[in-house]
Amino acid sequence: MTNVVRSPQVLTPKEAPAEHQPDAYFPSVEILDLAGALTSYFSIYRLLSRFSPTALRLADSSQLLPLPSLLAFLPKPEFTKVVSLSGSDPYCSFARALRPFNLLLSLTFKSYSTSLKDAFYSALLKLPIKRLHFERDCTLDIELLTELLHGHLLHPLRRLDLR
Repeated sequence: MTNVVRSPQVLTPKEAPAEHQPDAYFPSVEILDLAGALTSYFSIYRLLSRFSPTALRLADSSQLLPLPSLLAFLPKPEFTKVVSLSGSDPYCSFARALRPFNLLLSLTFKSYSTSLKDAFYSALLKLPIKRLHFERDCTLDIELLTELLHGHLLHPLRRLDLR
């Protein structure tokens, strides 16, 4: 399933800045929603390299490569403010993959059966995340999560959802 939501600016096409232009760049796409065996196909990596959405949802049903490898293909991750990830790779690390998302406001893990490591929580401290959402099957370190919430009063996190 692939959903693409375009901004109203699509009606009056504008040329993308030269720094953004691979073969075809789609600056009007604000929300990119991809689901399926994403890490199994190189074409998905090439597709992601054409977008810089403000909201990104990736639901990977493959375990061929770690889901964070897809995030590295976004050309301008600093434009993305909302990320939702779903998959089942117990060996991946999101710490390095999230580092370039310096305007990230909301991060969701849905059905992600992995244990999030210390480096993940350290990476969260460096991001301006205001909403953090964990759904089914996420193994959380309560001590590190508590430190994120209470130990760093200047962190902008305002909402934590655990389901």
